[in-house]
Amino acid sequence: HGLTQKTINLSMDDVKQRCGLSTFGHRIISQLSKGIQQRIGIAQAIIHQPDIIILDEPTNGLDPLQRHEILSLIKELGALHSVILSTHSWSDVLQAGCDKVQIINQGELVYKDSITNLSNQLLSHNLSVCCFQPVAIEKIQAIDGIIAIEKSTPSNTCFKVICDQSLMPYEIQQVASSIVSLSLQENWQLYEIKTEKKSFDEVFISLANKRDSN
Repeated sequence: HGLTQKTINLSMDDVKQRCGLSTFGHRIISQLSKGIQQRIGIAQAIIHQPDIIILDEPTNGLDPLQRHEILSLIKELGALHSVILSTHSWSDVLQAGCDKVQIINQGELVYKDSITNLSNQLLSHNLSVCCFQPVAIEKIQAIDGIIAIEKSTPSNTCFKVICDQSLMPYEIQQVASSIVSLSLQENWQLYEIKTEKKSFDEVFISLANKRDSN
């Protein structure tokens, strides 16, 4: 990487400290765990202080603890470098602190936006509702913006609320507020109401299908 003899030792000490490798300097790499080997790979990539770091599936084959440590390290690197993380894992994207996302399908860019906007796409138009007391489904059905109710239990205590697909996220929250108010009024003893989420795979397939149809 073009480091001079004068700077090599200082650079080595710096990256070993940053990557949690200070106690591994005299160990044989092939005898170290997969997680430590991943850290060594990152240390090799940043030893010359590059402006941009590109990491390809850095958590592959790691156990949960090693994965957490690597993603925490990547998040720290992001404060000093521009980091490009190539991964199929949505949770890796979030835990690594990424702020922008690009989705590529068959070599073509199908999506480019902020993490916040993509996260909004993961929210569905469905609400999951659970109460301790049986609910009068017809009263829920009468709320504006609701197009269907799917029962989850025979006793009408848990059910899925399907909202109009044209509703904006804040309008879905208004529907949820109306359900909460109605539950208080009718003493249904609501204990859970949440917006259901789509999986990242569902969003990817949807974006890929849009590309194919174009």
